[in-house]
Amino acid sequence: MAGSTLVLSPSLTRAPHEESRALSISRGIGPADDEIQILLATPSVDRPYVPLRVFTSDSIQSVKMQIARSHGFTLSSQVSGIRLVSGGRELRAREHADLAGYGINKSGEVLHLALRLSDLVDVRVKTREGVEKTFTLEKGARVWDLKQKIAKDEQALDADDAQLVLRGQPLQEGLLVEDLALSEDIVVHLLVRKSSKVRVKQGKGQHVELSIESSRTLPREVSQKKRLPSAKPSLCITPLGLLESSRDRTSLLELMVKATAGLPVHPPVLSLGGMGAAYFLADRSGETVAVFKPVDEEPLAVNNPRGLPVSKTGEGLKRGTRVGEGAAREVAAFLLDKDGFASVPPTAMVSCMHPSFHYSHKQTSVLCEKGACNRKIGSLQQFVPCVSNCEDTGPQSLPVAEVHKISVLDIRLANADRSGENILICRNKDGSTKLVPIDHGYCLPESMEDVWFDWIYWPQAKVPYSREVRAYVANLNVEEDLSLLAANGIHLSEKAERVLQASTLLLKKGVARGLTAHDIASLMCRMDLNKESALEGMLSQAEEALLPGCSLEAFVETLGSIVDEDLKAFEDRSV
Repeated sequence: MAGSTLVLSPSLTRAPHEESRALSISRGIGPADDEIQILLATPSVDRPYVPLRVFTSDSIQSVKMQIARSHGFTLSSQVSGIRLVSGGRELRAREHADLAGYGINKSGEVLHLALRLSDLVDVRVKTREGVEKTFTLEKGARVWDLKQKIAKDEQALDADDAQLVLRGQPLQEGLLVEDLALSEDIVVHLLVRKSSKVRVKQGKGQHVELSIESSRTLPREVSQKKRLPSAKPSLCITPLGLLESSRDRTSLLELMVKATAGLPVHPPVLSLGGMGAAYFLADRSGETVAVFKPVDEEPLAVNNPRGLPVSKTGEGLKRGTRVGEGAAREVAAFLLDKDGFASVPPTAMVSCMHPSFHYSHKQTSVLCEKGACNRKIGSLQQFVPCVSNCEDTGPQSLPVAEVHKISVLDIRLANADRSGENILICRNKDGSTKLVPIDHGYCLPESMEDVWFDWIYWPQAKVPYSREVRAYVANLNVEEDLSLLAANGIHLSEKAERVLQASTLLLKKGVARGLTAHDIASLMCRMDLNKESALEGMLSQAEEALLPGCSLEAFVETLGSIVDEDLKAFEDRSV
């Protein structure tokens, strides 16, 4: 989504003579007892696995730093842009987290690698005469910025006389360059009134190559370069279970109308970010208006476009979640963001069809060319323009109130995937900062093993909640939440319901006692991967104290008493 640029790197290949030193960093003479060699899985055809020597006691953060320092990668200097997956589980760089804690303790273990692209893209321009020039675009640059840079350098070229074409479709000047999903086999053409064109080709790493030649070859060259099925007028987006009483129902319907109108004209663009698929949908004018996430393209799902393995057990990337349930959780997060307190963008469950989505080879070659691709079910969320995200800028200057509203949402929903990357930094009309949380496919889990919030150590998290926040939290009601979800076709499992009850109880009772977001999160998140959090212990104690088949009311009453006792003990220790 906007503000995130995670992709599987296509450039992890090496010459044979470099094999012995690939990603290997020596830490001394002779092997240590816990030294092992793991394999980084990449989508490279020539070299799908890259060896890496590590220690089982290495922290996840140090492994990421080792990868960043190694040769053969083109990525941002921010180590946080690297993601690792082992056994269908993401390895988070939380405090005290090492390889052994995630069960990686012997040589030959395979880690799937995802990289974040650089904030700068070098565009290499080659004229017909063979003269090369390089233009550097910053993250957030738009198509118009690229045209302006070319026109400024080539004085004979007027940017107003130029038009960029990608996949046979003209690019609107407001589109972000980073959202074009350029790759080595994609060509972007720049047409000018003079009988010439500049084509842009994604090269290795960050480089994009442009060359000027005759524009008369455009139709033939586009079809040769990438055969793209034409969008059919019948393509549309259909809402699933959008109630008359749903919050922001009108805006959601308008969003669907706009995105549907744009489908025949502007193909969906796969985001560079994330481990699952997120497609940017534009309206008829080409302006991005929505983000669509199909359930069958989620991480570890059968049609995942990022090269991740299919889950063998059905468990999702985070413990306590299931593959294919991410879209429903995205919708649930929006529905449970009462009164829009945390600014979760309007989200709905829809079905959508377009040949640009990731289908199996057979579906693509046979069905899509006939305009009969299967419909995909997924979440449709309003696109939110942003200036950055919290991972890129850091938390120092973020408003306390904005961080607090995110913390309330995450604690309540037991979010297992809250990083700075999925908190967008936006600007209000008056210039003030507004934070917008996205990517809620791993909230409302059945267990709290992977629950984690990157904001737990931010300075704002240690500031007491305001009166407004305390009043909002006091009015939260889990029974009303469950009824609202059920009315919209979302039914949580019994385990997920109990986690929601536990997290909401801790939030309400903790805030009432004056605890900060940091205090509550420290009781909810595991500080040690192999040791239960305080709230996990409370939940287990409540379940053990009750007979099988007891009512939900009895469970809540028992859990409430246990939470009260533990919070009192926490306060006593803090004095």
